[in-house]
Amino acid sequence: MSILVTGSSGFVGKPLIESLKACGHIVSTLSHTEKDLRCEHFDAVINLAGKNILSGRWTQKQKRALFQSRCTYTWHLARSAARLKTPPKIWINASAVGIYGNRGQEVLTENSNPGEGFLADLCLHWERATSILHSIGTRVVCARFGIILDPSGGMLGRLIPKVRWHLAGKIGSGTQFISWISLLDVLRAIHHILAHPEISGPINLTTKHPVTQDELITSLAKHLHSTKGPPLPACLARLLFGPAANELLLSSTYALPEKLIQSGFIHKNPTLDTIYSTVTDFARLRG
Repeated sequence: MSILVTGSSGFVGKPLIESLKACGHIVSTLSHTEKDLRCEHFDAVINLAGKNILSGRWTQKQKRALFQSRCTYTWHLARSAARLKTPPKIWINASAVGIYGNRGQEVLTENSNPGEGFLADLCLHWERATSILHSIGTRVVCARFGIILDPSGGMLGRLIPKVRWHLAGKIGSGTQFISWISLLDVLRAIHHILAHPEISGPINLTTKHPVTQDELITSLAKHLHSTKGPPLPACLARLLFGPAANELLLSSTYALPEKLIQSGFIHKNPTLDTIYSTVTDFARLRG
């Protein structure tokens, strides 16, 4: 396939491009400043573009930047694709389980309603920015990513040194659920979506085993032969991180990959232990 990837320099984009090329696909990239597909023909577009949600405090200026880098960019790109004589057959658009908001222990699937808050609204508008593509017959898939875990970076990469130095503890009650997925399974899921034309609409890219925030820290400390650090009270988290703390650190989302499982996908890393035991970097990190 001829595939266009935006957000190609990111945590997911770089290894995704490598994996697509390894499978024989022809891959092109588009920078975050380019919004026009010109007249090139692509079988598929994988839109991962978006400013890092953790790149700064959620001031009004930062919120506008997050919205523009995701929703506005996608809106322009989708309209550019719709003008092509031969539009892409499939469009995979990044989204996040943050669309469900803070839902405690409620079990969430792709049929669940969106939640409340800035992050939920951001994801909702991000997905809606692709709406024009439905009218031209493009198969649109909104990949609602859970927290993507891999020692090479992201949340897990940031946690490893903190846990090794006993600096990472539970935040707030620690009982808030984290819906997660390994980076390996994200890449495999995207390949799976490309190969299965029956998959469309929103799809949760998570595992069947969400964990609490405290369980994540505890299991990581165990595998690094370390101990947890002191807890961070919710009030202090709000003081340090501002409004984002409520939605990123203290929010609970129990999202299950119902559509992904029904389509026949089998996770390589269904539990946290499988990530720690199969990633060779951990042997070195454990010393």
